[in-house]
Amino acid sequence: MKNLIFTIASSMVAAVALGNNVSAELTSNDLNIYGDAFSNDVRVVQIVGGVRVIGQNGTLVNGLPSVTFRTGPLVNVTGLMDSGNDRLAFVAIGNIGDINMEGGQGDDQLILTRAAGQGNVTLRGEEGNDRAVFTDSSAAGDVILDLGIGANVINAQRFTSGFNFEAFGGDLNDNFNIGASTVGGSLSLNADKGNDIVNISNVMTGISAGIFTDEGADRVTVSGLGAGFDVIVSTGAQNDIVSLTNVSALANLEVNLDEGNDTLTTSSVSASFDAKAIGGSGTDRFRNFGFAGGIKTEVLEFELF
Repeated sequence: MKNLIFTIASSMVAAVALGNNVSAELTSNDLNIYGDAFSNDVRVVQIVGGVRVIGQNGTLVNGLPSVTFRTGPLVNVTGLMDSGNDRLAFVAIGNIGDINMEGGQGDDQLILTRAAGQGNVTLRGEEGNDRAVFTDSSAAGDVILDLGIGANVINAQRFTSGFNFEAFGGDLNDNFNIGASTVGGSLSLNADKGNDIVNISNVMTGISAGIFTDEGADRVTVSGLGAGFDVIVSTGAQNDIVSLTNVSALANLEVNLDEGNDTLTTSSVSASFDAKAIGGSGTDRFRNFGFAGGIKTEVLEFELF
């Protein structure tokens, strides 16, 4: 019996010792990182002549504190974490193809900063309250930040996207902060259900911009947004607050507040073609300090001015 207990205890210790160990491999200049079921903390940095994968706060990489790969220019970089509250950071990763980061289940942090991708950038969460940071970076293709179910935070600042930028929250309370950036194609923010907060400042898009928050008591604040085609803001049911300042569309602009007692405030908001504001059902207030369409201006279903 004592031998059996000792064997079981030894196996448990060995299992713990093997935990919190991520795998990293380099294949044909593609860097792939795989997390385990523990809470991993990994930082990936580019160095002269290679790339270094560093474990932090007790995380090991291939059983070591860090691993360095000597390589030519990286092609693609992928980080696939498992369950656990993970933190994965790619720092100063430049002149590569696609960048893919997945947090898996748990409350994860996905951080991409000072990166330059020649392809697409994708950051995905799953179940859990996730956080995505995309700063001081560029992608020649699309950028997709999809954090899945949970109360999520997206912070995207000072970036350039060659094509489209899409962000998706969960059905709890999401917080989006997008600023000082340029999108070559369309900007699409989808906060889903919950009491969501969306802040946009100084963003230019080559095609369109859409903000969709669905049900919940949402707050949308835009200060500086220009679109080469349409701008659409749709907040869904419940009591929403929308503030638009220095917003322009070279085609059409529409704000739809849906059900609830909503408030819309506009200042220097314009469309080259049609501008439309719809309060929806409920007692809605429109504080108009500048809202105009070059061809037609419509203000519908507002009770208070």
